[in-house]
Amino acid sequence: CGRDIDTDTDTRGSLQCSVIYSSVKGNTAGITCPSGKTVTGGGCAWLSGGSTTIASANRPDNKNGWYCLIDRAQSISAWAVCCSIS
Repeated sequence: CGRDIDTDTDTRGSLQCSVIYSSVKGNTAGITCPSGKTVTGGGCAWLSGGSTTIASANRPDNKNGWYCLIDRAQSISAWAVCCSIS
């Protein structure tokens, strides 16, 4: 190939991540990462009720967490991947 490949190496620490969950009765759920952690991903799960598993909202919220809305669901679960560098 004859080309140099640049690599970006982070020498400032190691990435520490955890997944936190929230299950609720109703069709909306939100979860916020603990202080010192940053949301890097998340998702939703339909647990019961309704006739669809399609999420109307499945996105980061503006509070360092994750927000879910599933139409016609009677209970849902939200999870967030929360990370920090130590």
